[in-house]
Amino acid sequence: MDTGLDTITSIKELCEELFMSQSTLLRLFRRFLGVSPHEYLEARRLAAARNLLKEGKSVTETALLTGFADTSAFIRLF
Repeated sequence: MDTGLDTITSIKELCEELFMSQSTLLRLFRRFLGVSPHEYLEARRLAAARNLLKEGKSVTETALLTGFADTSAFIRLF
């Protein structure tokens, strides 16, 4: 998940790649990380975005590089 922040489009897609059900993935995430897969992915994307913004990347470029659908979605969450 950490290396493909810009390519993961859904939890369903991730489950298919890992050959497991959504409920199994959710249960494992909650047990070992204490958050849902969505919350984890969101936190990782925001952490990567902070670093890119510190490096001087534009908001638009940062949103695209971290896998947000559009700039406004990124700004709302950030």
